[in-house]
This record gives sequence, C-alpha cells and structure tokens, in this order.
Amino acid sequence: MDNKIQEKIERIKIKAELFFKEKINTFIIDINKTWYSCKIIKINDSFCLINNFEGDDVGITQKLYYSDIIKLDEYKKKEEMNERS
Repeated sequence: MDNKIQEKIERIKIKAELFFKEKINTFIIDINKTWYSCKIIKINDSFCLINNFEGDDVGITQKLYYSDIIKLDEYKKKEEMNERS
C-alpha cells in the first residue's frame, strides 16, 4: 500500500481512538460522500463500529473501514456545516 495512504489511515485511526476514549460525538464522511453523525462504539485494527444519532440510520450500528474514511472530525451542528457549504 502507498505510504501516503497508510499514513492517512494511521492518522484517522489515532483520531478515532481518541474520540472513542473521550466519548466525543463524531462526524465522518466516507469515500461515497455519505456522512455520519455518530458515536464510535468499538475500535479495531482495520475498522471502527459506529452508532448513528442523526439522519436516516439513527440507532443503526455500522462498520466503517479506516481506508474508506475521508474526513473524521468532532461533530458540530448540521446548520454550521451548511453555512460552510
């Protein structure tokens, strides 16, 4: 795997671990441009399990692979995101 890609995956994984440990609400965008307002509920070497608290998938647990995550930030209100768009 390309070194740059591997480094990005490692940064995302470290950030996900921090958000998991600190119980920080999380905003994630994946490679399909799907967004998730979620809590990270489990960390693995290659993926994290999330539980959505907003949107069509409220309460659904999903598996996201680190390699599929484009953006992982602290969750902010949707209105603030729309203002930036």
